[in-house]
Amino acid sequence: MPNMLKCKKKNITRNKSDGFTAKPRINGALLSNYKGQVVCALGKLKVDNGSSFSMTLCDGTDVEVFLDKKPEKALEGMIEVVGEVGSNHHQIQALVHRTLGDVEFDVNLYNEAVNLSHQFPEFYKVGISDADSQSQDTMDA
Repeated sequence: MPNMLKCKKKNITRNKSDGFTAKPRINGALLSNYKGQVVCALGKLKVDNGSSFSMTLCDGTDVEVFLDKKPEKALEGMIEVVGEVGSNHHQIQALVHRTLGDVEFDVNLYNEAVNLSHQFPEFYKVGISDADSQSQDTMDA
């Protein structure tokens, strides 16, 4: 079994409204840019190994996701993972994950949206603080 990734959980900031602050959504082509950083990845389950699983991201890249413990419910279909990308950028240490199940999902359209969010980051703000949102409310008034 490959070495489990060490995760810097102390770097995760809590947000009262949603549990975690927003993280950049990524595809396989972007993984190497985020080594050691926390990201949000969406993919289709390939193989469930209990304390880890592999999934295929929206651009066809396979990644191995490591869990702190075996999930209580079986994993299936589409899975969203928030986790830290390892030094081997095809590995993610999950902080949280959720199974979306076998839903009809257009991975090509999602992949295009992920690419656009990185091509035009000024339109896709990630991790806006309360102070930023208050000043935005003031500007809109």
